[in-house]
Amino acid sequence: FAFGPARMLTPALEVGLRRDGGDAETGAGVDLGGSLSYADAALGLSAEARGRYLLAHEDAGYREWGASAAVRIDPGTSGRGLSLTMTPSWGAAAAGGTERLWSMADARGLAPGVHGMDGGMRLDADVGYAFDWFRGRGAMRPFLGMRVAGPGRDWRAGVGWMRGVCLEFGFEATRTESPLQPPVHGIVLRLAWQPGVRGAGFSGMLGAAPGGPPDGGAAPPASY
Repeated sequence: FAFGPARMLTPALEVGLRRDGGDAETGAGVDLGGSLSYADAALGLSAEARGRYLLAHEDAGYREWGASAAVRIDPGTSGRGLSLTMTPSWGAAAAGGTERLWSMADARGLAPGVHGMDGGMRLDADVGYAFDWFRGRGAMRPFLGMRVAGPGRDWRAGVGWMRGVCLEFGFEATRTESPLQPPVHGIVLRLAWQPGVRGAGFSGMLGAAPGGPPDGGAAPPASY
């Protein structure tokens, strides 16, 4: 649904049904999923909510559900300005349930044998700000990031540089906290070269929030 030239609201509903019979493992499963996304190109703002629920008749005691949300601020093609990603999630993965349902070899995969699941919240967040560097021929982006999952905490901070449109390099410092062991610290150095790339803006390798590229997106550039 379009609201003016730059705003879009997109609902989606997904239903997957599988039943296996015969001499092998038998069972049935129904996976229900839905999402609602909003995008405002003028503001560089997007938001999305997803949810899914698996009902596995192969094991009457097993239920699986997942929910997630995401808020993003994108500086656009210039790559300059504020960028923000915040993604809380609960339960199992909130996307891809139908594909998983249909890709199982047989009904044994409908319920993994674990009754109950961790419904606690996980949170990934990243914030940065890019501005001109190299006398306007590149950009610099300091950033902060975090991941929270149960009692564990991952922290990251660093800076990335973009020179021209095909070279990116930078570093980040990391800290992993767990109640089971002392904090672990690290330093990560990254370099990406993409010859022939046209356009501007950070590719996402330097300072991107954890979790990888969006579904259906291109793989990140090679890093060394």
